[in-house]
Amino acid sequence: MRKRLLPFLSLPILLGAAAWWHLGSTLTAVEPHAVALPPALHAESMTLDAGPGRRVAASFLPAPGATPRGGLLLLHGIHGDRRQMAARAAFLQRRGYAVMLIDLPGQGASTAPAVTFGLGEAEGVRAALDALRRRVPGRRIGVIGVSLGAASLVLCRDCPEVDAAVLESMYPTIEEAVEDRLRMRIGALGAPLARMLP
Repeated sequence: MRKRLLPFLSLPILLGAAAWWHLGSTLTAVEPHAVALPPALHAESMTLDAGPGRRVAASFLPAPGATPRGGLLLLHGIHGDRRQMAARAAFLQRRGYAVMLIDLPGQGASTAPAVTFGLGEAEGVRAALDALRRRVPGRRIGVIGVSLGAASLVLCRDCPEVDAAVLESMYPTIEEAVEDRLRMRIGALGAPLARMLP
């Protein structure tokens, strides 16, 4: 009798494991795509090295005039890219700031093995801050981060210090971020399923 039940019990377990694998792969999938900022920004395109398997696509908007008021790094949200911050960049540049926008690793045109909800993306933030500091030496540096961008700055362990930071829509814990993404993908089942993840 037990031998007959084994195949029937194994099938739901295998199907459940396959569903978990698919769901996890969807949440961390990297889908690179070309990103073009509006030509009116006259942005300089750059590629930054953020470690093994991570190349960061960036755009730099120099400040008008010879001396910038400071430098600002703009970081977009999850499954976004630099275009999400383009209007802010134009606004800040008009006010005398040099601005750098990046596609976080695994987002937009930047490469990465997987989306890591801020852990690996922090390497891209570090590379961008280093590059921005070289572009505006001796000037104050600020960061505006939204969602994944905000978390990437906070999780950046050895990032150069910044003079100001604005963090928008940052999730308080990785568990809540995963639960939120699961609810977005599969509805009300997302919350209980998130609690089952290790």
